[in-house]
Amino acid sequence: MAIASFVVSLIALIGTLVALIPLLGWVNWITLGLAAIGIILGIIGLLVSGRSRGFAVAGLVLSGITFCIGVPRLIAGLGVL
Repeated sequence: MAIASFVVSLIALIGTLVALIPLLGWVNWITLGLAAIGIILGIIGLLVSGRSRGFAVAGLVLSGITFCIGVPRLIAGLGVL
């Protein structure tokens, strides 16, 4: 679960950076959903003790960064732009 959290969060962060391009703000709706999935998988990865605990933490951090970039961009673009 931890590695899945990292991968999903990384994809969400890359998608959020793509969504910074004008007129692609709608992509934030998809990436914020992926970031939420990354957070859920990261929490599950933290609760299940294992060797890849670092990936769970990295996934949570990347998802947090995605939310910090994506939500203000979504608000600034009025949810569409």
